[in-house]
Amino acid sequence: MKRANLLPLVVVGFVLALGAFSFWMILRVGDEAIEQAETLPNYLRTEALKYLDHQGQVWLEDLDTNGDGQPEAIAYTTRSGAADTAGGAIAFDRLVLMQLGKRKGRPLLTVDHTGIRDSLGQPLIDQVVATHGYRAETSGTGTGFRLHLTLLDSLGQRASDELTLAYDAASRRFAVLAP
Repeated sequence: MKRANLLPLVVVGFVLALGAFSFWMILRVGDEAIEQAETLPNYLRTEALKYLDHQGQVWLEDLDTNGDGQPEAIAYTTRSGAADTAGGAIAFDRLVLMQLGKRKGRPLLTVDHTGIRDSLGQPLIDQVVATHGYRAETSGTGTGFRLHLTLLDSLGQRASDELTLAYDAASRRFAVLAP
């Protein structure tokens, strides 16, 4: 008789424990999702700066230049002595537009003294070595985002025509827009 009375109590106790554990797991998973969402921009910043050997700074973030819903950020290494950087423009030696990939950051566009490259590492144009760096500014948002680049001279002034880059959905890479 004692065993018969204990069985319902054990079942009720097990069900209550299982319910409490399930409730705790739901709260924990929810907290992890919130924590991951809050650290996502930090992770993307870290990946972009890692690409620049931790020598740069983040210029823009929360971008989605290709419309795929994955966050992107632009980081660059500062070019000292550049005179023409008013109105949100930057002077730089190296730049990366980094997208958050499945396991790590993935560069969509890279710029350094040897050239401008797409996500596959292919040069976008034949160019002279950018000994004195670049000037960059942006326009548009989302898939209308444009990156405008010019070469700088030894005084930090513009030394070339402006080159406008945008994401080309057909090729799924950044490309030079026709002037």
